[in-house]
Amino acid sequence: AAQKKSIETAEAQAEIRRDQAACESAKRRVASLARPRVNAVDENGQRARMSEQWRQEQMAAANKAVADFCQ
Repeated sequence: AAQKKSIETAEAQAEIRRDQAACESAKRRVASLARPRVNAVDENGQRARMSEQWRQEQMAAANKAVADFCQ
């Protein structure tokens, strides 16, 4: 029973670490997308400026990730 509890505790701690990493990643993504001009690599491997619509969609997804993982 004690061993099972320690395994569950270890799994919970691992999940917390994953959530913390996801939170930090999402925060960096929000900061990156906050700039009005965002460049990304397109399907041809070339750097290209992304549209404002794309930036807004990505920002919404990043903000949702912050809400989900940063508690």
